[in-house]
Amino acid sequence: MGRSTDGEIDILQSSHNSTAPPVRVKAPFPATGHASAVGKALLADLDFTARMEHLARYEPVPLTDRTITNPRILFDTLDRHGPNAAQFDVLEYSDLNVCAAYSLTLPGHDATCVAPALPTNTTAYSGQPQHSAKPPLASSSPHPQPPPQARPP
Repeated sequence: MGRSTDGEIDILQSSHNSTAPPVRVKAPFPATGHASAVGKALLADLDFTARMEHLARYEPVPLTDRTITNPRILFDTLDRHGPNAAQFDVLEYSDLNVCAAYSLTLPGHDATCVAPALPTNTTAYSGQPQHSAKPPLASSSPHPQPPPQARPP
């Protein structure tokens, strides 16, 4: 969970376990609002003046080759899908994680968001590659039938 208070971005709470490793912090979140999904979700909840004040304190710097550093392009990206839209970090903050952040801000309260993040390489955490099973195909029948056998001509 992240929050912006007086233009300062903070991570309020983080959790992880053996199957969901912690986010590997590459740079402090207060200074990377332009690149992290958490920062972008919080900046999206702010008005133009508050956004500019944040960027005046924390000049956007490239963290990866995908980081948006131009304020106009950043704001266009933040506003593209409307208010309260999910904000994404696809290798912009770090090449170690991907993240999606969702606004939880209530009128009159500090900007707040929740952001699930995943590592881009699970080998770095366990020493072994982790392969996920393919999800089962959806079926409208509670008892799916096997595919029909081809009949000879």
